[in-house]
Amino acid sequence: MAVFRPLLRSFVAGQLAALLLGRTDIEAYEYGAAVLQNLVVLPLGPLTRRPGTEFIALCADAERRSWLIAFRRSRDQAYTLEFGHQTLRFFSAGVQVASGGGPLELATPWTEAQTPYLRWAQSADVMRLVEEQTTPRKLTRTSHTAWSLAEVEFVDGPWLDLNTGETVLTASAVSGSITIAADADSFVAGDVGRLVRFEEASGRLPYDLWETGKSYGANDTVRWDGRVYQTAAGGTAGSLAPEHDRRGETQNDHIDGSSGVDWTLLHDGTGYAAITGFTDAQNVAADVVWRLPASAAAGTQRWRLGAWSSARGYPAATSFHEGRWFLASSPEEPDRLWGSKSFEFEVFTPGGDGNHAIVRSLNAAEVETIRWLLSREQLFIGTDAEEWRLRSTQLDEGLTPDNANARPATAYGSAPLPALKIGNAVLFVEEGGRRVRELVFNLTEGETGGFTANDLLLRSYDLGNAGIVDWAFQRKPWSVVWMVLADGGLLSLTYERNQNVSAPARHLVGGSFTDPASGQVTAHGIVESIAVIPGDPDDEVWLTVKRTVNGASLRTVEKLADFFADDAALTAAFFVDCGLTGTVAVATTRWEGFGHLIGETLKVLADGAVHPAVTVDAAGGFDLQQPANTVTAGLGFASIYRSLPLAFPVEDGPERMMLKTRIARLGWRLYRSLGLRFGRDVAHLDEKYYRPPGGGQMDAPPPLFTGSDEQAFAGVSSRDPDLTVYLDDPLPLTLTALGPLAETPR
Repeated sequence: MAVFRPLLRSFVAGQLAALLLGRTDIEAYEYGAAVLQNLVVLPLGPLTRRPGTEFIALCADAERRSWLIAFRRSRDQAYTLEFGHQTLRFFSAGVQVASGGGPLELATPWTEAQTPYLRWAQSADVMRLVEEQTTPRKLTRTSHTAWSLAEVEFVDGPWLDLNTGETVLTASAVSGSITIAADADSFVAGDVGRLVRFEEASGRLPYDLWETGKSYGANDTVRWDGRVYQTAAGGTAGSLAPEHDRRGETQNDHIDGSSGVDWTLLHDGTGYAAITGFTDAQNVAADVVWRLPASAAAGTQRWRLGAWSSARGYPAATSFHEGRWFLASSPEEPDRLWGSKSFEFEVFTPGGDGNHAIVRSLNAAEVETIRWLLSREQLFIGTDAEEWRLRSTQLDEGLTPDNANARPATAYGSAPLPALKIGNAVLFVEEGGRRVRELVFNLTEGETGGFTANDLLLRSYDLGNAGIVDWAFQRKPWSVVWMVLADGGLLSLTYERNQNVSAPARHLVGGSFTDPASGQVTAHGIVESIAVIPGDPDDEVWLTVKRTVNGASLRTVEKLADFFADDAALTAAFFVDCGLTGTVAVATTRWEGFGHLIGETLKVLADGAVHPAVTVDAAGGFDLQQPANTVTAGLGFASIYRSLPLAFPVEDGPERMMLKTRIARLGWRLYRSLGLRFGRDVAHLDEKYYRPPGGGQMDAPPPLFTGSDEQAFAGVSSRDPDLTVYLDDPLPLTLTALGPLAETPR
């Protein structure tokens, strides 16, 4: 009989795929697990229980899914936005924002089917939102309870390229409400709201140059520096040429304004109108926004239409970058980007110098669909086929229309999800939704370095098989990427690139869901969306969850409780889902406020001690067996660790072999825990809980245990010997090491 005792001292490889169960030759095998459920890998190596989720509010509609987006004005002022079916609600500081005695709510144009595809770019109190079927919107916060949502009022664009065909457009007038006639089919009914831009027919301004000292009459028109000015009263020109560039603005050309001529800017050789009505394919009605040049009334081939409309669709991706607002990927032009003028986020005047908008299409071999934009030192662009970067051709220059250059970085393709900026890396979900890649610059790539995009879920590929549908990054306290799966499960990916830590685990929230149509039962709650906002001490992880409760579908907004802190009291432990905690001055047996869980069986922690499970009655409450001052109650969940099969080192060859082995004892080291259950599988478990001799101090929770221990293990002889650690009580558990003692015949 040979005895060996491997030390499982770190779990930083996370849960590994079943295909790796024989790969004892790789380092990840030593630090991995076969199952990690409702456990989070800490970057330092231990495992700790996932905190439970706090019930915050019912979703806006129990029958329709809501989608969460983070609104971050600053670290101290942040909100979670719940976008329901054509409605928007707000959450902050762990509660729902209320106004007028009820939830603060705004109407929106986005349906349940559209909300998952909302993309946004935020600057201070203004968030700009895009979705390919609706006009871009601007969400503005003016106070905690004062918000507004309005269509973005774009100025001078964005535009399609200038017409190069023979079609002539003629405006009935240069200002006011007009009609526009085309001599060939040019319009569709979906063009209502679309812009039309006219330019001078010759490309030059047919007016005399302004001259100093010249006498001008009423309504005389001049040109200067590419702009057209008109004087209402006339006079003798001063010495200052008109240079103001705001349409309709009037300035005097004398040095002190005491004499000279007042000049009003009419246009810069261009003007545009917004289509207000469709007559037929050659005739529309419009309102002039900027006065049109005279050639528009005479008829011109120099015109262009707005890039977006209800017929052509709207952009589906957005970001701020270098003081410009970038939008990208309309249905008709999925590979095109539009960037505003610098620090004029809604102005898209076309032109070639740095004071104009940027318009670029990706120079790919085939048309690619842009899925996301992300600003770093360059503008990174994810498409369905490649990852690109947009930057200036000159390293020390900002982006301008004439130096913006897009080049591919890697070629994996992205799913339609936003990318995440973490440290010096960009994380994106690969096309297909199953893999997560890490886009970084690698100095060892090629002769001069290049970008790489390693698969962070390669060793755990099966965890993403259901498909990632939403994700968010929790920076504090442990650098965790949370991912929502299409099957309603949740993944955590502990990610510390500088420490070479990439450790995934699977999470199933408490409760269950029964599909009303099929009757199929899912034995856990269905997580539907996720968002993270700054918090103290932990960043706040917000979820929407679907369950069946009391025979009906229930959708809730919940917040992940803080991780169990180093100095936390046991009464602060929160290891239930959709739960609530409360404290009263006078101990009581009756606890209410659980109307969202009527008929459900709850786990209870009462004054730091595990209480027998209770069932919520029709009044939304329950009774304890004895009074308590502090109670935390909610749906229970199980945290499960299962090891990889233990490998016995032999001398018969260079690699380890799997021999018939029995685990006889199990040692462990815990940190601030009260106990655990352990065994060869979840059906065969022993337990060890730490209680002080004699029961300890009355009316006080037992002290938490930190240290090592060992117990006999009811193992059986197996060629794949493994072990399970399990806890479903509402208690903390942090496991820092395991030391099984195994026996095998020689």
